[in-house]
Amino acid sequence: DKKIHIAKKESEVLQYLINNSRKTVSIEELSLNLWAYEETPNASTIRTYIKNLRKILGEEQILNIRGVGYRFNKK
Repeated sequence: DKKIHIAKKESEVLQYLINNSRKTVSIEELSLNLWAYEETPNASTIRTYIKNLRKILGEEQILNIRGVGYRFNKK
């Protein structure tokens, strides 16, 4: 019942993770699918979006699959 404001790009990252929750999504996949070629962010930018989302949703909602990427944890 609590409303939280998140940045547009954070919302897009979250939606992408939710839509692909059956698989692990790499930083490269997020970059290719959510940013235009000329706007491609570096890996640390994407990690920051993930970190911000985990603060809001809880650490357990977005799993870090070490060396592979991220997965949204549907409970």
